[in-house]
Amino acid sequence: MGTAASMMGLVQRGVLFDTRIANRFRLIGFATAASGAADLVANFFNPMIISWHNPDGPLPPTFFFNSESAGRILCGGGFYLVGWIMAEAISIARDNEGFI
Repeated sequence: MGTAASMMGLVQRGVLFDTRIANRFRLIGFATAASGAADLVANFFNPMIISWHNPDGPLPPTFFFNSESAGRILCGGGFYLVGWIMAEAISIARDNEGFI
């Protein structure tokens, strides 16, 4: 929340084409993808944790595919990609400013 709020604060102040915005996009993308991956790992171990004290013993970890987690990973990749493209565009624009 803090990264997105600080990015919106920069946009509100009129800072649009800046590396700080691109870096925040990449950080938000990484955090979103990490959240989706953590959800997949948690779902993998969830049956074992819930059944830990069963008389028959705990259930083994089982893979559970959740499209929400996969979508979150893809969404995070999209945010990271936007930030990367924005940083490259800023770099190219600064290189071109020297020629004008």
